[in-house]
Amino acid sequence: MKRATLALLFIGGASAAGLACSELLYRWPVAREVIARTFGRGELLAVIDGMGIYDVDLPADGDTGQLVVAASLRRESRDEQIAETAVEREFQLLTYQFGGAEVFASELEASRLSAEALRREIAAHLRGQQWIEKQLAADVHATEDECQAFYASNLERLSQPTRFRVRHLFLAAPPATPPEILQEKQDAANKLAKRLSTGEQLAALSAEASEDDATKERGGDLGFFSAARMPADFIAEVEKLEPGKPNTPLRLHLGFHILQLTDSRAARQMPLEEVLPEITLHLTNAKRAAAVERLRQRLTMAEFVRPPL
Repeated sequence: MKRATLALLFIGGASAAGLACSELLYRWPVAREVIARTFGRGELLAVIDGMGIYDVDLPADGDTGQLVVAASLRRESRDEQIAETAVEREFQLLTYQFGGAEVFASELEASRLSAEALRREIAAHLRGQQWIEKQLAADVHATEDECQAFYASNLERLSQPTRFRVRHLFLAAPPATPPEILQEKQDAANKLAKRLSTGEQLAALSAEASEDDATKERGGDLGFFSAARMPADFIAEVEKLEPGKPNTPLRLHLGFHILQLTDSRAARQMPLEEVLPEITLHLTNAKRAAAVERLRQRLTMAEFVRPPL
């Protein structure tokens, strides 16, 4: 798994690894074929900016597209300036992931990779990231007009349904509960309801006896929720509650509940000012995804030649 981490660093340039000849010689297709077969790299599948992709370079799914994009990205970003401190920080982070310098050095050796070679690949990776962000910067801003148009066409999505805040005490009794256990749970729920009728507070009883571990520590408070977040039978009972007044124990699908409505908020249309941050984020993410795809297509348009048979 850790060696896979090292392998990921080569996404920006591993497709051209292992080439040991002059650029002039390498640009000759026949020479590339001979070199590939001599050094066991398999068939030459493509040439990207004068660099070859061979059988041995392919990922497990055999798709050359990722390698084409990676090699193109490496070429496009080669003039980006990266601080040595940034490279060293990433190198140290990798070292920590491997459990320390000694283990990391051992993995590098097993991968036939020197520390300096790895630093070069990290630098290439950071250059690629920096170049990509520069290309995207102008394409992902959501304008005020775009936000207003999205709001106007999504009023229903941007409305807030009726919300309830409920405190509950829960005793588990799912459908397969044996009859004798079911009776014990019902008797326990009735005793707790009687204690409530004498003035004890549901919050304290829930903290004491509720079997809902997720809410008992906060006195059974479920927070605000809408009908979309709860089972229909539960919502049906909540809608019958009088504010502040606990109900008598009732059995629903999973067990017995004692419920108390502590607050409610009516349905409302949220104004643009309230949802603007969410709209901006949504549009920015959508535009970024589209821009990334356009950039991927652009990088795929590198020189891509299959040699003649």
